Amino acid sequence: MIRIVINSFAGCLLLLLTAALYEYNALLAALLALAAVDQFEDVYFYAFGKRLIPDWLMPVDVLLEGVLIALGVGILLFSLFYYAYFHSWFFRLLMFLSVPIILSGVEDVLYWMRGEEGLGIAIRKEEEFKFVKKK
Repeated sequence: MIRIVINSFAGCLLLLLTAALYEYNALLAALLALAAVDQFEDVYFYAFGKRLIPDWLMPVDVLLEGVLIALGVGILLFSLFYYAYFHSWFFRLLMFLSVPIILSGVEDVLYWMRGEEGLGIAIRKEEEFKFVKKK
């Protein structure tokens, strides 16, 4: 459930960045839009246990997870740089939200590099199905 919320939030952030950057850099906006679609595909995977992206396209998935990691690092750096100037809950919240975004991207990359077993941190499909069925 937490993974679904984190990936949904990250997908929405990527869509907002896509809209903001479209006028200035259409190529970067397209990359961010693809990364957003990948995040929503991850939400689908964690909700239903099925991948929409075929296995032969997984290197592209890893690249798009790298975009997510870069977004998380960017949010973390932004919040750390501006926290000294503005002591508000907003920058504290950004620091708090950037860490799960980074960890989600890193975990997805490591999950696909290690194979189906994952690293033990990844939520297994069966556990997610149990949660969804109970609801």
